[in-house]
Amino acid sequence: MVNSRETVALVLDVLASCGIRCDVFGGWAEEFLGLRHPGPHKDIDLVYRADCFAAVDAAISALMLQEVMQALQAQAGVYL
Repeated sequence: MVNSRETVALVLDVLASCGIRCDVFGGWAEEFLGLRHPGPHKDIDLVYRADCFAAVDAAISALMLQEVMQALQAQAGVYL
């Protein structure tokens, strides 16, 4: 999967809505700063500045559960 600027913004917004603030790192950071020409990116490198990753793990678990529940509801034809 190739990521876009919109994908990066969406990922940062979703994490921020869970109270997780990250900095963009790697290829995307280089592109945003004009250090490299725009091009395809297969990943999004983020830096999370904290002593532990418990909040990130909890947010990812909650987001994965939400995604699974939405898929199950769609499969069953139930929408809340």
